[in-house]
Order: sequence, then C-alpha cells, then structure tokens
Amino acid sequence: MSTDGIKDQYTDEAVAQAYDRERFVSFVGRTLDRLEQRALGRALALALGSRVVPEPLVLDIPCGTGRITERLLERGLTVIGGDISPAMMDVARVKCARFGSRVSWRQLDLDRLEMDSGAVDIATCFRLFHHIDSTARAAILRELARVSRHFVIVNVSYSSPFYRWRRRAKQALGQGISRTSSTAAEIEREAAAAGLRVIARRWVWPLVSEDLVIVMEKR
Repeated sequence: MSTDGIKDQYTDEAVAQAYDRERFVSFVGRTLDRLEQRALGRALALALGSRVVPEPLVLDIPCGTGRITERLLERGLTVIGGDISPAMMDVARVKCARFGSRVSWRQLDLDRLEMDSGAVDIATCFRLFHHIDSTARAAILRELARVSRHFVIVNVSYSSPFYRWRRRAKQALGQGISRTSSTAAEIEREAAAAGLRVIARRWVWPLVSEDLVIVMEKR
C-alpha cells in the first residue's frame, strides 16, 4: 500500500479531532501508548548516548496530533513537527503550545521532504510503517535518512512465524490488525537501501504486541 490513501484519510478535520479519543482513551489504548512512549525513551537514550550531539534537533513526521512530538519536547529536545495534514497539526499545536519556541510546525510530504539534506540530527516516524508496504517504507526511509545527520527512529509491526500466527488468530476473532508488517529481512534491506544500519530494536510489549521500535544510524 502506498502513502496516498493515508494522506487522504487524515486531512479531514473531524478525523483529526477524534484521533486521540478513538485510540488512546481505552485501557488498552492508554497502556499501549505508555509502553510505546517508554520504548521511544529507551531508543532515544541509546541514540543520544552513542555520540555527542549538542542541542539535538528532531524532526517528528508524521507528527499527527503531536503525541510523539510532546514526548520529545518533554525530554528537552527541540522539535520540528511535520505532517501532510493541517488539521492534525492544528490539534498538535494546541497540545504542545506550552513548549513555546522549542517546537515549530511544517506541512511536509514524506514522499519528498522540502528540507535540506542533513537538516536535523534525528528523524522519528511513528505509526506509519504499519500501514504501507516495503517499497513505500524503503522510499520514506531514504528521505528520512537524507534529512537526518545521525539517526532515524521508526516503529513497525513485526512479522515472524509467531506474530504471523498471532495476526491470523486476531483476524479469526474479528480483532483489528495493522495493514502491513515487516520481517527482519525487510527491515535490514530497507535500512541498507537508505544508507542506514540498524543498531537497536526495542519491543513495546513483547509477545502481546507486534509493535517494535527500531533505531537506525547513518552509515
């Protein structure tokens, strides 16, 4: 699946206003959010601890309603929130208003980021790779690697024999699953094609969730 359908889906103002409420209000939603934030924190600590990056600048894209952007700001980072959807960024602006000049917002298309190469130190991309196929993931990784000087941090829905069995079981029970998933070979291949190497993997909720946070470094 390409990014075109995703772009259209989240430009609607009603979808943007309901996004957090539909995903992160329930007990399961709150739990997954908290665990995902913890995995992100561990990934950031590893990236920032592996080399000296004074006052790192982070691009969070797609920033959506600012869920990840807010956590990056809470860690003292300076962040650019980028998204194709002005409606989603309007929600994010309100959520992150208290951080003042440490956050800025740009309407950006991941198919071709209107940013200089090496414009940021770290690029984060959450809850997108679950929706798109390997070809689209590889193209987006190339853009993220181009604009980042050091690291790219993404999350994927991981595919292995166990998790493929788990997906089939969830489908049989009528439960929702991600649109696509990533095998270990695909992750390595997509990273290498973008000039990145995988340096760490951090599970969000091992065995219970397929969600995997991956830290990649520029070669």
